[in-house]
Amino acid sequence: PGQEKENALFFESKNAAIQVERPSLLLGSILNLLEDEKLRLSMKKSMKALYNENSSEVICQDVLDIALYSDKEIMNRIIV
Repeated sequence: PGQEKENALFFESKNAAIQVERPSLLLGSILNLLEDEKLRLSMKKSMKALYNENSSEVICQDVLDIALYSDKEIMNRIIV
């Protein structure tokens, strides 16, 4: 929780998403996207470029690395 805005900004900066700041603008943005095939295709291409087939493995490895690092830090505090 809390990283949603960062994620939205990241995807928007990569042309893979559109942010709508106010609910009153949502319908117009949706209709624009439905009517603009060039925009849809551009966003689709951008999303594909961001796709990482191994994302699950990368996340798992990151979690393990953090856990191992934390264990070492804890052990160092106990030994010292």
